[in-house]
Parts: sequence; structure tokens; C-alpha cells
Amino acid sequence: MWAVAVHGGAGVVSKNIDSGPYVEGLDSALSCGMKRLSLKGTAIEAVVDAVESLENNELFNAGRGSVLTEDGTAELEASVMEGKDLRCGAVCGLKTVKNPIKLARLVMQETPHIFLGFEAAEKFADKYPQTIERVPNSYFITERRMKQFQEALSANQSNLIDHSSNAFSSQGTYGGEKGTVGAVACDIYGNVACATSTGGKTRKWSGRIGDTPVIGAGSYASNKSGAFSCSGHGEEFLRNNAAGFVSAAIEVGKLSLQDAVYELVHNRLKPDDGGIIAVSPSAEIVVDFNSLGMFHAFADSSGARGHKIWHDE
Repeated sequence: MWAVAVHGGAGVVSKNIDSGPYVEGLDSALSCGMKRLSLKGTAIEAVVDAVESLENNELFNAGRGSVLTEDGTAELEASVMEGKDLRCGAVCGLKTVKNPIKLARLVMQETPHIFLGFEAAEKFADKYPQTIERVPNSYFITERRMKQFQEALSANQSNLIDHSSNAFSSQGTYGGEKGTVGAVACDIYGNVACATSTGGKTRKWSGRIGDTPVIGAGSYASNKSGAFSCSGHGEEFLRNNAAGFVSAAIEVGKLSLQDAVYELVHNRLKPDDGGIIAVSPSAEIVVDFNSLGMFHAFADSSGARGHKIWHDE
């Protein structure tokens, strides 16, 4: 049996928004993961395919459409991890790599290291011109993000997470935005994997690194517990070692997947910190968040498939 879940960020998501385009984007990403798994592909292939789709969709804060730093540029980060052998790869400070998630996978597969950042990561990307597409930084900057940046600048707001109640929307009002994207999957071989990617926070300091590329904070995967991808206030997920906490609560604390996720989201994180998607080695999917909404979609080999944004749907 296989299962896959994707998310497009958690936060203050107004019920007045036109959710159609976001759901469509999530569904497209989900379909990428489903196709790979249904053809007997691996979990790592499925999550990378799904997140690459979200990175290419300018509605989400990853790849094209990422939020901008204090300098008005895009600075991207991503990570991947496989549960069967704990192999992982992460990148940060990227400015010219179209799909950071693909470079994170190459770090995992082709280097003796786990984490490469900034100039070193860009230099590593130079070695794979046929695999890693390069673009000018302007590719990532959309009209909507530039307007958001200028509104935050005018209001002297900085370091805003993209989905907070203090983040400006493309209409110049507060709220309604999303953050990090991610995917988790379990394949027919019983292996799990996760992939997470983001542009970070609006007007973040250049050089700021969030939880997304930090293994154990924004993402983690182990066949002894499951695969996890987080979204929300990066600094809080870092402080709580969020994804690693859930894994340890299952493996060491012997909690169920659902109880471990609940413990993190509702007993350790603060209200509106964000949420997490998770999948177990037995293909159970759990999603939970303590913010108003979290864009996510899910499917498994039994034919179950759906999407959800708010708790009361």
C-alpha cells in the first residue's frame, strides 16, 4: 500500500479567499506523487516530484512566487530525507536554482555531506547543468510578491511569515497568505520520505535560515516512525526540534502517529505557530495544525483522495 500527502502552508487563511486555484495547485502536486507511487516508484521520487510541482506554481511560497528578503531578492531553501537509511540533503541561500528540492536531493545522493548553503550550494549546482536548471533571481519575483514587499516596507514591517495575520496579501489587506510547501509519502516497499521547500519570510534578513532545511526541525523521516513536513513560524519549529520530536515520540515514547502529532501541535507549539503533515510506514496519513488553516491534500492506494484547508470542513 502507498500513501502521499502535500501541503502549501499553514496560517491565517481567510474563508473569503478564492481557494480554487490553490486547491488546483495542490491537486496537481498530489497527482505527481500519486503517479510515481502507482507505477511502483519510490517515496523519495514521489515527494520530490510533488514539491517540484509546487515550486513551479507561483501561488505558493517556494520557487517561483517566493517572498522577498529585506534586499528585495529571493533566497530559497529546501531539504529531503529518506526513512530507510536516514539519508538526507539540504540547501539554503539559493538565488539561481529554479528547483531547490532537486538540488537538495543531489546533495543527498552525490556528496558526503548533508547541508550546503549559499555560494557553496550554487557552486555545487554548477556541476549538474543537465539536471539543475538555473534562472536569474528575477524569475522568482512575481508582481504579487513585489507588491507585498513594498507594502511591508512602507509599513516598516519585517521578518513576516507569509501566512501570518500580519503578512500583507496581494490585495493590500492582512492575512490570506501561505508559507512553506512540502510532501510526505510511503511507497509499496514500506519506505517513507519527506521533501520541504520555502522562500522563507517577507523582508527576512539576507542570510536568515529557517527550519525548512534543518533536518529534525522542519522535516524528518525514519522507517521506525514516519515522514514529516512542517509549515509555520520557522524559529518555533527550530526551538522545538519539531519533526524530530514527533519521530522520537513515536519511536521512543511509543505514541501513535496521531497522538505524537497532536502533542507537538497543541502542547508544545504556541497557537498559530503552524502545522505538520505526516505519514507512517504503514501508509497512515495524519495532518494537524493550530493555525486558522492549512492547505493540504492527500491520497492512498485504496482510492481515498481529498483536500482540506480549515478544521471545520
